Amino acid sequence: AKFRAGRMSSPYYPVGEKNNFNEVYLGGELIGKISEKWSISADGEYLIPGAFRLHGLFVSPWLEVDYTKAVYKPTAMEQMYYGNHYLWDNEFDNVGVDQIRGVVKLDFNNIKLRPSLTINRVNNYVYFNEKRIAEQASGEAFMLIPGLKANIRVGQKFQWDTEVIFTQITGESSDNFRIPKIYGNTKFYFDSPMFNENVYVQIGLDIRYYSDYLSTAYSPATQQFYLQNDFNVYAYPVADVFLDFRINRTRVLLKYNHLNSGLMQEEGYFVTPDYTGIKSFIDLGITWYLFD
Repeated sequence: AKFRAGRMSSPYYPVGEKNNFNEVYLGGELIGKISEKWSISADGEYLIPGAFRLHGLFVSPWLEVDYTKAVYKPTAMEQMYYGNHYLWDNEFDNVGVDQIRGVVKLDFNNIKLRPSLTINRVNNYVYFNEKRIAEQASGEAFMLIPGLKANIRVGQKFQWDTEVIFTQITGESSDNFRIPKIYGNTKFYFDSPMFNENVYVQIGLDIRYYSDYLSTAYSPATQQFYLQNDFNVYAYPVADVFLDFRINRTRVLLKYNHLNSGLMQEEGYFVTPDYTGIKSFIDLGITWYLFD
């Protein structure tokens, strides 16, 4: 069992306007472990009054399935906002979400495959419209999201990890969700100890890609993302080359980001309308534990 409470108070609203509220959550968790590889668990919490989250998970050596049902309150900013450029005072209904996800576990000698399928249903979704104002959708949206993760050992010293996700959104409220249809990430790298196993080394290439889509745009005035229909964020792959090694308690990461900058048909890419992605630069990170 668990108990959680919170309180919000803001001094930035006009005199007479209050947006104070208290939250009290009651919840619990139940875990049934049948064996090392088989388990069933359930957890949930209830917001007094009117909102809740329930989650169940089944794990086996070949299959993993979980289901989540939630009804949650819109954020304080979605309900009420007073600013220099925008103001609104809403009484939105709670948002409803159902999600079921399944993962099949296929393990072979040097290959691990994880095909998956996620199905989402969302109703009463709250978003920021083309006028950059909070709005609640009247219909439902359904998301069908198949995916695949693959981990392949190439010989004794090389590793190839890949993930591909496809997203199809339908329903009356589908246009309020802006997600690329295809996302992919692949990483090929040398992964092996060296120098009598005194140094553990990873060196390789990491590539990310997503298909073109009408991304949400960013509003600095409200610090929120809103719908737009004019700026197409085009498809673009980003490649990084990295070197990661560990000596005793010290770990060093050297990464050259956006290796393909200036080599594509487009000079660069956008992460959201009018906001460009990073150009080539070098990351250097050092982690040194001072204790065993």
